[in-house]
Amino acid sequence: MMFGEIKGLKRQKVDLIKLKEMAARNETVPAVEELDQVAGGGTKHAYFDNDKKLLINYLKRFTECNDDYNFSFHPYLGVIKKEQWERLVIYHLDHHFNQFSR
Repeated sequence: MMFGEIKGLKRQKVDLIKLKEMAARNETVPAVEELDQVAGGGTKHAYFDNDKKLLINYLKRFTECNDDYNFSFHPYLGVIKKEQWERLVIYHLDHHFNQFSR
């Protein structure tokens, strides 16, 4: 998403205060409409080792970006800077890593 590689994403009106409160309570924030796994969108299941390599490559690519890199927009937050993307990545990965420990 941050590199603009997911096509068809649109800016969505959301209650940012509510989303921030949900995140603070460690609740699952609703998925972006175009990426809703329950509705069948988003990434499809693949092979774990390949997915792990893909994630590592994206993380490396992200860390190599300058602070002033021109990232794509976020459907909820609009255009945001690297530091904000970093917070989102950490939050999102933590959410999924916690799913593995359940």
